[in-house]
Order: sequence, then structure tokens, then C-alpha cells
Amino acid sequence: ISPFINKQNWRKTSIYDIFEKHKSKASEGCNNFCNLTSDMGCEATKIEDWQKCMLSPNFKFMPLLADFEYIYPFEVDYLSYPPMTDSRQLPNVSLSKVYMDGAANGEISCAINDTLRGRVDLVDDFGKHRTIGGDEVRVWMVDKQTQTYKAAGHVTDLRNGSYQISVRCLWPGKSQLNVAVAYPREYLRVVIQHIHKGIGWYYAVKFRRQNIEEVTVCSATPNIPGRSCVCNLTSVNQQSLYCGRPVDSRLTCEDWVETFSLPIPPPHNVTPAENNLIKTIPRPISERTISHNITIVAKSTGQLPKLKPCSETSPASTWDTEYQPQGYWTSNNWQSLICERPKMTAAWTISCLKNSSVWVFGDSNGVRLVGVTSALTQAEKRTETWPEQFIKTDQQNGIHFIFTPLEYPVYLGQAWRRRLPYGGVAKQIDQIPSNGTHLLMIHYYLHITPSHLNIAYLRLTAVRDAIQRLLARNPNVVVGIRGPHVSSVELNFNHAVGGDNLGRYLLAMTRHVFVDLMHKVILLDGWEMTVALENSWYHPVNTVPAELVRTLLAFKCS
Repeated sequence: ISPFINKQNWRKTSIYDIFEKHKSKASEGCNNFCNLTSDMGCEATKIEDWQKCMLSPNFKFMPLLADFEYIYPFEVDYLSYPPMTDSRQLPNVSLSKVYMDGAANGEISCAINDTLRGRVDLVDDFGKHRTIGGDEVRVWMVDKQTQTYKAAGHVTDLRNGSYQISVRCLWPGKSQLNVAVAYPREYLRVVIQHIHKGIGWYYAVKFRRQNIEEVTVCSATPNIPGRSCVCNLTSVNQQSLYCGRPVDSRLTCEDWVETFSLPIPPPHNVTPAENNLIKTIPRPISERTISHNITIVAKSTGQLPKLKPCSETSPASTWDTEYQPQGYWTSNNWQSLICERPKMTAAWTISCLKNSSVWVFGDSNGVRLVGVTSALTQAEKRTETWPEQFIKTDQQNGIHFIFTPLEYPVYLGQAWRRRLPYGGVAKQIDQIPSNGTHLLMIHYYLHITPSHLNIAYLRLTAVRDAIQRLLARNPNVVVGIRGPHVSSVELNFNHAVGGDNLGRYLLAMTRHVFVDLMHKVILLDGWEMTVALENSWYHPVNTVPAELVRTLLAFKCS
């Protein structure tokens, strides 16, 4: 927590305290009465009702946290400052300044493998230096001649409106240094405020018994709007899951049969300036770069260090994402700076995976991990059935690909989908055989970020414990955790709900959760890759999942 904040006004709580606070709502004795206003949604029993509720600017959401309550200290850092009322206090990318140590006449020289350092000073529309910090600043460089060499840099928040930046010279020639304000502090404040006030992405569930039906809404947390009682479906989901209890007493919590993604609500409880900021955020990162005239000129002297094969390198090296680049792009290939990786040819992929099972737990980006890998084998050409579990088999080489979706919340589009029966990822990992060779890839991201990050923590710790149990009973297992990636354009109705806006904190949380398993589990870091690519989409280009899989296989096969 910032030393400038009065900590005495704030009270730390936990997700378990929140579960306990709402416990009575899930009891058999809870009275599911409806004496609320129409804006509360208790009259809503059909999907059309809930769609209208979610899009109403007057709908009353149920707060997750009370005022001055927090779970993580960074929440206090943002929420302690007042709402933005004047957009002129935002960073102005034309007036903000970039300085590089040693730059002269618009150029800075380096040798291959040198690290260059500098500083970014953010300036607002009034020409005043911002003084607090908390903005998300990104740095990357691109070669000027071909624009095929690309690498991300590192940023340190100095907590005073300035940011220390560093980049590494990885190829010869002239390169453009790009510095962008991905998200100003004022925007991240709105994101966290939305989460605390329960303004999130909900999905509907249908309860049915014979010809009786009712629709309510669900979330990973028990602050369900529109119902005074809830169904605690955690035992079904193996992770926290709560739905509004049907008001029709002939229906029970066991009658849940289908799900439907509801619209993302518009911004609530924001100032006009904040509302306008939310609308203008979803755009390519290139439109948020700070103007400057500095060119990096890398000489042909110097060289990158010689790398050991990944199969002779500790997986712990993949987790060192905070201070040094993990690699860089050359055209469509990722050049690792951690360890040497074989080219991902069909022959090498098949030889590496022969007589093994590949288990992927995730969302549609997890499906793509299966797709890019199985395409290099002789696995059957069948259509993936997201969000359903599916299996692809290469009979000739004994390779099995098994995809299973994450536990709820899973957002499946504007259509009714059957209730998924698979349960938690940890449960699925516990069912993997104790013999044979297995590779695992696990990806929590865009379906979990609309919830409070403590929900991600619960799921990640459950997965970590299941991985420990699996490694203890089967040493022939290779595990990769696929991290978040940047995505700046989609969710354009209300970008403050979900997306990549808290991706840095999710990545830091993942590193924290797996700190004792870093020597056994591989981090498949999509963040640095996609910063360098200026990615805008939920689904990065196929080279990203392909290179992540290549890293995983390289730690198994030389």
C-alpha cells in the first residue's frame, strides 16, 4: 500500500469472509421473498428479463466488498483516490517525455546484448507532470528496416508519475523504441471499483423440472443480484459457484440444466469523464504510444550468450519474467533467450509425443493449443467442440490429445448450452493415470478476469496442489502453465469488465502461487510475446500458441 494512503480507514478481508457473510442466503431456511424494486431484478424469470436488467443503467447490483474493504493492497492504492472528473488530468502522449541514458542527437548506440535504460515522464493535458504512478506503461522495440524483429522491454513504476524502462539490444541495425500508456491509473481505478461493487459479467442458468422453468443468474461469488437466496453449487463445480435460487418453490438447486452468457453491463457509478475514458480505451496499442524521436542503433559487435538445450535447463528459468526478456520475434519465429529449442517440425513433434497423452485444460485459447500441436501429428482431423471435452488420437504413434474446459464461470455466447459435467480442473488432474507419459497445459485467463482476482487464486492453488499430487505419483509428467496475454480491443461495450486490464496482477499471482514448483513446472509466458506483437485480440495469431507449445516440448525432448 502506498505510504501516502491512510491505512486506518481500510479493513482487510478475504474471499472466505465473503463466503461466510453470504452463507445464510444458501441455507434451507432462507426466505426467497421479493419485496424489492423492479430495478433489483427479482421479478426476472426469463432470459429476456435478465438481458434487459443487465443493460439497464439503473439495475441494482449487489456489492462484493463494502466501502473501505479490500483483499489485495493494490486495490487500496487505486480506490483511495477520488473519481476522475476532468479528462485533462489523463496522460497526454504528445506531451509526455521519453529519455534514454546516453542518447544524443536522436540516437543511442549499443552492441548486441547490451541493455539500454531510460525514463518516461507522464504529463497531463495541462502540461503538468503526473505525480502518483499506477499507470500501466508498456515498452517494446521493432527493427525499422523489415519490422520483423520485435522484443518487449521492462518497466518499473517509480510511484511518482515517472517510469524506469529498459530494453535489450538483440539484433543489429536501427530500431524504433515504442512506449505506450496501455491503461492510465484512473481507468484501473474504475476496473477495481466495478469488481468491488459487483458490476461484472454474469451468466444465466435455466432451472427446469418437467414443464416448469425459471432463469436466474450466476457468478463465482455469492453477491448475486435479483434474489434474496442463492444456490451454492460449489460442490458441483469443485470451485466456488453461486446462482440465484428460483422463486418458484417447485424448482430446486438441483434442477440446473443449461447456461447462457448475459450481456456485459454498461459502466455504473462513473463520472462522465470516466465513462468517456472507458469508451475510448478499446483501440490498438499503437494509438496510445508516446511521441519521441529516439532511434536505437545496434552495432554488429557483441553477441548473445550461447544457450543450453531446454532439456538441460531448469524450468525455473521460465518464471524469471520480471527483469529480463525471455526472447524476441524474428518474422514468425520466437527466439528464446532462456534455452535452445529444436524447430517444431512434424517429425520432431511426433518423436517427442510418441506414446504419450497431452492434456489441455482451458478455454478457446486452450483449444488452440491442441489445434496447433495435433496438426503436426497424424491425429484424426475432427472439429473441436468447445466448450465440450474432446479427444483427438494419433493411433499410429500412440498420441492422445484430451481437452477439457475450465470449471464455471465459462462464458459461452448468446445461446443456451447444456450444463457442463466435468467439474474442477484439480479433480480432472487427480484422475490422470499414475503410469504412462503425460504433458499438461493449463490456462486460466479471460473467463476468470471478470471476477475478483481472489477467485483466480483459489483455482490456481487448487491446480497447484493437484499438480504436486500428480508429480508425486508419476514422474513422467511435464506441466506448463499458460499465462495471460495482452488484448486491447475487444470487450468494447464496457472494457472495464474483464479483459487484460489486470493481466499483470494475474501473472504476478501465478508466479506467487507456483513459487515452490518453479523447478518442476514451466511457465508458458504469452504476455511478453504479445506485447512485442502489439496484439489486440482475444485470440493471438497462431504463432503464439505454437511457440508456447514448442517451449513445453523442448523441456521434454532435446
